[in-house]
Amino acid sequence: MNKKCFFVFITTFLIANGGSAQPTQNSDTLKYSFSSITASYVELTNPIVVTTNNDWYNKQYAIPIGFPFTIYHKNTDSLFLNRIFGFESVTERLVDDNQDYAYSNAIFMYPIEAEIVDRGFGTNNSLSSISYQLEGTAGNRILKVQWKNVGFEGEYDSLGTLNYFINYQLWLYEKTNIIEYHYGPNKIDNAQIAYYGDDIPDVGFHFLRIISVLENKSDIRANLLAGNPNSPYMQIEDGFDFPEERLDGTPANGIVYRFVPINGSVGITQKTKNSLAIYPNPASTELYIQANTNEPIQILSFSGTLLKEYTNMPQGLQRIDISNLEKGMYIIKKGIAYQKLIKH
Repeated sequence: MNKKCFFVFITTFLIANGGSAQPTQNSDTLKYSFSSITASYVELTNPIVVTTNNDWYNKQYAIPIGFPFTIYHKNTDSLFLNRIFGFESVTERLVDDNQDYAYSNAIFMYPIEAEIVDRGFGTNNSLSSISYQLEGTAGNRILKVQWKNVGFEGEYDSLGTLNYFINYQLWLYEKTNIIEYHYGPNKIDNAQIAYYGDDIPDVGFHFLRIISVLENKSDIRANLLAGNPNSPYMQIEDGFDFPEERLDGTPANGIVYRFVPINGSVGITQKTKNSLAIYPNPASTELYIQANTNEPIQILSFSGTLLKEYTNMPQGLQRIDISNLEKGMYIIKKGIAYQKLIKH
């Protein structure tokens, strides 16, 4: 993730009650179920536009969520949109005598990791916008943030044109803390140009704690998507580097990515549509799987390689033997639902 990009990020200055900005050091902070669905993309009807001109360079935009929102067990009530160069933009810094960043924190959310621009850049007209709208009644509200007809600076720098475009939205749900990314019409003729040398975008969210810039040390909690953009799987990182795999392309018009927090650290979790729960976790010899789909159960390596597949596995509670698996971390997949497994 070394490109210049336009993230949505939650500053840890806004953490409620003045608590530490670092998430709890256990796998519970990473527990999200993921599903990919299709739904008609609907533009916001009467949003508040935060981009006031067509020059977004070095601009920062604040968006009130309208209700307390929790991600990685941390609370906030505002979002900030900012241009970020690699990891240089952080939200909390303690600098030691050697001018090394000893402690830095930020939570980032990105429906698409790309350096976006107003398609009217360089003219007197604004052809793109970033806006937001709060919908619903208290207790059941949804904040919707919209990127409308935005262009790619990669195309502008390479070709001098702004013909490529994309539309997408970020939805945050009150109380449930569900995160959704909604994708609308797009036109990207050359992904490598649009994404500054990469033909695949980063999509997901992560917590970053920079321990030492001089020693290149950082601590990462990441939930990133990989595979077919129309039916991807979620990778989970709880360590010191980002997962290697990425989406194979840009999500199509009508695709929705849904991330649902899962409460509790052990046992069968509450089911949602296309959900998957595993027990026990960690496990050593056998694993119980609770799911509401009839697809085969797959065991994948953490890099996404298929290791085992169990067919004829109906919905409900099933038991599988994992005694032959080596110790480590795996992905359990059934349909479009995924969970991380730790094998003792």
